[in-house]
Amino acid sequence: IEEAKQIYNETLQKVIAYDNKNKSELLNTLYSYLECNLNVENTGKKLFIHKNTVRYRLKLISNLLSANLDSLNTIILFRIAFTYFHFVGDNRNKTVPLILN
Repeated sequence: IEEAKQIYNETLQKVIAYDNKNKSELLNTLYSYLECNLNVENTGKKLFIHKNTVRYRLKLISNLLSANLDSLNTIILFRIAFTYFHFVGDNRNKTVPLILN
């Protein structure tokens, strides 16, 4: 659990903080991107946004976290972080809506 918490703190927590500060939807975009098996077009359809908007948001996430979103290791870390987020939760921040369908 501690390792998952550390991964969460180093990834999703930064995205959540960015979303709260900028009123953006990076967390939902990242979650949907993972749920759509890294398919930009399907992610756009799911979120009702253009695929170029998805690409732009993914680039923001990549820059924010200094992470390569094409790396399997990065994707695995995000999966671990989202699992932590869903099952343990983040008691410090309950204002982030997350698409779960």
